[in-house]
Amino acid sequence: MNSNSNKNVALDDKRWVIEIRNFFEEENDDDEGNNVPVCIFHVPNVLKAIKPEAYSPQLIALGPYHHWREDLYKLEKYKLVSTKRVQARFKTLELRKLVDKLMKMDAHVRACYHKFFDVDGETLAWLVTIDGIFLLDFLHRFTGKTHSALAFSPRLSRIFMGSGGKKVAYESILNDIFMLENQIPTIVLRKIMHVVHCTSVDLADDLLALILMDVCNQTSPFQINKAYPHPKVIEHWHLLDLLYHLIIPEQEQTPQEISGVLEIKSMKRTSSSMSQEMETISRFWKLLSEINVGVIRKMTTVIMTPIKMISRISAVSNALDKVLPFDHENAEATVDEKAPLVEEIMIPSVTELTDAGIEFCPTTGNITTIKFDATTRKFHLPVIHLDGGTEVVMRNLVAYEALAGQGPLVLARYTELMNGIIDTSEDAKLLREKKIIVNRLKSDQEVADLWNGMSRAIRLSKVPYMDKAIVEVNKYYDNTPKRKFRVLMRKYIYSSWRILIVIVTILMLVLMGLQSFCTVFSCPKIFNTSGSSD
Repeated sequence: MNSNSNKNVALDDKRWVIEIRNFFEEENDDDEGNNVPVCIFHVPNVLKAIKPEAYSPQLIALGPYHHWREDLYKLEKYKLVSTKRVQARFKTLELRKLVDKLMKMDAHVRACYHKFFDVDGETLAWLVTIDGIFLLDFLHRFTGKTHSALAFSPRLSRIFMGSGGKKVAYESILNDIFMLENQIPTIVLRKIMHVVHCTSVDLADDLLALILMDVCNQTSPFQINKAYPHPKVIEHWHLLDLLYHLIIPEQEQTPQEISGVLEIKSMKRTSSSMSQEMETISRFWKLLSEINVGVIRKMTTVIMTPIKMISRISAVSNALDKVLPFDHENAEATVDEKAPLVEEIMIPSVTELTDAGIEFCPTTGNITTIKFDATTRKFHLPVIHLDGGTEVVMRNLVAYEALAGQGPLVLARYTELMNGIIDTSEDAKLLREKKIIVNRLKSDQEVADLWNGMSRAIRLSKVPYMDKAIVEVNKYYDNTPKRKFRVLMRKYIYSSWRILIVIVTILMLVLMGLQSFCTVFSCPKIFNTSGSSD
């Protein structure tokens, strides 16, 4: 065992020396690779922590990141079948020549990936060749282009479409295709199309641009620029990069970022000391209400009567509906108000804003149309389509935006905004009724769960038009009578919890002692309870 192990190490060392020697002896290789930015990133664990399956392919591996995963290797034969069928249909497609062309682009292809792959140039060339042909085959089937031979065979159609006509596996593959770690460089797809349509390079580029635009149009959660020029389409690094730039137009302003890596925190503020105090008061009132002694019951009535009267006022019914009944959430929100959480924008929910008189309106434009008009009290938001694959697409777009570092984190900021205004299924329902959310999921609760689980950022960035809308919404909401009353309640009542808890604790001890005394001794004259429960 040891001799075999040492032999393998020696072979690896020898291979490493050969590769290093070839690297320095080959010409023009380094220049080609250095001019290509990294565009296919390995998603960091800080983003994968909540839902790792949204970033790792579940059915099909494309590219070198997940190629050697055993659980995905069972579909490799279908990629080979697809490649062989396309080769049989296009006599101009000679795989050996295509692989040779891609081997000459080895430095370019490797430079696209964030991770170093310890494979030789020929292995990588064969890998991206087969995966690239399969990807083009699949996308052509998805877009429904029948004027070309790039379409699934009946055997593959049965596999991908599933039984009973359900596109379960088909949709899973589509989700895998839009994952950041599963991208194939556009330069590889272009080279494949050039070999297939060797008579016209321009025709090949136009057909590729048409396929990529169609698939982005059908899968984008937002409205995209359908008039995007075809020459610019094939300039993007890969499919996910194209979709991102179709959704987010080029930013004219430079990003104003807040440096530093963010630590994953809870989505809601918590205060253990406040919770303990609220629990103590809750127990006190429960004990007080159970004491069946005349004067104590009268004392309870006297204390609770004004509280019940206040709780009937609509402006504070939500603020006083818990223990006394106080608003736990709003009370906790006062803790360290100068340091808001970075993962959830401090903005009222859809229900709260609607109650304050704000109307939500769908826009016909892209994500940059977000704005708030204080005069008309209308909050304009872009229409978003939600289905089974939206979360995967959105999560990978947000990850790519953060890792590529091309500008402000617009999509990340948008997900934080939606996370802030959608807390419950009722919030999702209101946006659905306003036609801002087109819901193809099973329920409004699934919509709420989707947004409440998505807000994670690697770094902070300011998006001027979105931040302006949020500031104006908060400004309007803070000036409403209900909000002003709650601010006063927090300022003068919630800030006195420390004193109140001491008083309540002392009073509770006195009443407990009094109850024990009255249990042992009869005191009808003192408490006027003789002969009756009154």
